[in-house]
Parts: sequence; structure tokens; C-alpha cells
Amino acid sequence: MFGAALALTSGSLAAINRFVTQPSRLVEVAALVAANLAATCLRFVLLRHWVFGVPRQGAEGAERGSEMTTIRLSGPPSPPDDPCTTTVHPPIQRSTR
Repeated sequence: MFGAALALTSGSLAAINRFVTQPSRLVEVAALVAANLAATCLRFVLLRHWVFGVPRQGAEGAERGSEMTTIRLSGPPSPPDDPCTTTVHPPIQRSTR
């Protein structure tokens, strides 16, 4: 990811210097801002797919669409109506018709 961002920013400056003989400071800064924006978007997309990924079809829990899981946040066991207990719902599975 770092290499891709470096390539985008360095490549933008190299492209400007190739096509414009004497680029002004404003043109260089605008190119760097655009390249950093593109690098940020690329980093977001790469990290999103790396961290969250796409669930595999045969993965455990993929077929369990309606089950709920209760997670205890902290402390000793307590009754089900405890405000420190939360229920996590699995993501909604959309049909592909």
C-alpha cells in the first residue's frame, strides 16, 4: 500500500515535469493533492477488502442467516436483561434474482 501511494505521488510529479516545462508551484501542489486523494481512495479499498474481505460460500456461519449471538462486554455473568450485554445480528443476506 505504501509503495502504491508513493508511486502515485511520484508518478504525478514525473508526469507534470514531462508534459510541462516549467510547472508552477500551484500546478505541482494540485497534482500532489489529486495523487494523495487517489492514494487515499486506493488505500481505503485495499484495506476494506483485506480486513473485511468477501465471505466465502462454504465458510462456517455463511448459511446461518437468522441466528443471533450474544456477546458479554465485561464483568461476571448476569441476567439476560443486563444493559452490558448486547445482541449481534448477522448481516442480511440479499438474494440475487
